[in-house]
Amino acid sequence: MLASIAALMLRAAVPAFPPPTALPPDENLKYATGIVQSVAADGRSMVLATQAGALNVNIEQVLAYGPAGASAPMKTELIRQGEQVRVYYYVDDGAKAREVDLAAPLP
Repeated sequence: MLASIAALMLRAAVPAFPPPTALPPDENLKYATGIVQSVAADGRSMVLATQAGALNVNIEQVLAYGPAGASAPMKTELIRQGEQVRVYYYVDDGAKAREVDLAAPLP
């Protein structure tokens, strides 16, 4: 019985999504994956097409990672229209991304 409870607690602590490259996962961290539909000209937000619909994400304070966890000096080098990405964000007056990872290497 005690082992079953411990197993359930451990399972509840593990996020149901791939871990971020740099961020420590916590219970408030949200995850979405999809294709970047657009990036604002000022680089402050993007629209991500997900299975649940469009997600408008603030990317002002985002960490961007490419293939094999390589960070980008400029997020605009990785976050481009048509890219398949994983977004880790918090909800605070909208979705505010903290990390964006390329889901597949660039062709």
